[in-house]
Amino acid sequence: MKALPLTVAVLLIALPVPAGAAPAHSRVEQAIAAERLERGVASVRPARALRRSSARYAARLVRTGGLRHAARLPISRRFRLRGENLALTRGAPSARRVVAAWMRSPGHRALILDRRFRHIGVAGRKRHDGAVVWVAHFGRR
Repeated sequence: MKALPLTVAVLLIALPVPAGAAPAHSRVEQAIAAERLERGVASVRPARALRRSSARYAARLVRTGGLRHAARLPISRRFRLRGENLALTRGAPSARRVVAAWMRSPGHRALILDRRFRHIGVAGRKRHDGAVVWVAHFGRR
C-alpha cells in the first residue's frame, strides 16, 4: 500500500513546559490520541519502531538544516501504511500547541484523524538555534 500524500510542515511559537513533566514526545502522542478520541476516531498506540524512526528523521533534519518531508518514509517495514507530520517550534515545546497547529492544517489534520492509522511515534530534536524539529510517524500494520 502506498503512503499518504505528504504535506507542508508547520512553524509555531511554543510555551515553556513545566519541570518534571512527562517527556514531550509522550505528551504529543497523548494530545494526538485525545484529538482522535474527541472526534470518535479510535485512538493510536505508541510504537517503539515509529518513535525510533521519528527520532532518526528528526536528527537528520537537524543535521541537514532542512525541514522537508522524506521522499521515502524511513519507517519500519512492519507497517504497511505510513504517514508523516513535521513541525518546527521556537522555545520550549508545548504538545497542545504542536498538535493544535497540525489540526489547523488540512493535510496534517487528515493524517491525525485517518482511521487507518493505529500506531504512532513522535520525536523532537533541538537545533543549534534552540528551535525544536518535531516528527510524527503514523503506521498501520
